[in-house]
Amino acid sequence: MKLPRDFTIEEAELFQFLTKGVDCLIDTSEIYQKIDNDLDRFIVCYVFEAGYTRKSLERVLGMTKSEIHTRIKNIKSELYRNYKNSHLLK
Repeated sequence: MKLPRDFTIEEAELFQFLTKGVDCLIDTSEIYQKIDNDLDRFIVCYVFEAGYTRKSLERVLGMTKSEIHTRIKNIKSELYRNYKNSHLLK
């Protein structure tokens, strides 16, 4: 059993419980430490943890859809590189 690429925190916690019998909250502070830009940290929190839409984020930040898309794409690739380099991803 594997998690999808776009899993939520709740899904990850449920996955841990079902596969390992561990009932614990997942700490996301490590993810935020790997992101250098404060705006990017806000985007991760707003969209991926709080669950707001990208459309809502556009209005909050006053950015265009393509700017938001580019930032999220860069955040994902930066996190992927960091975790790939530390051998946490296969």
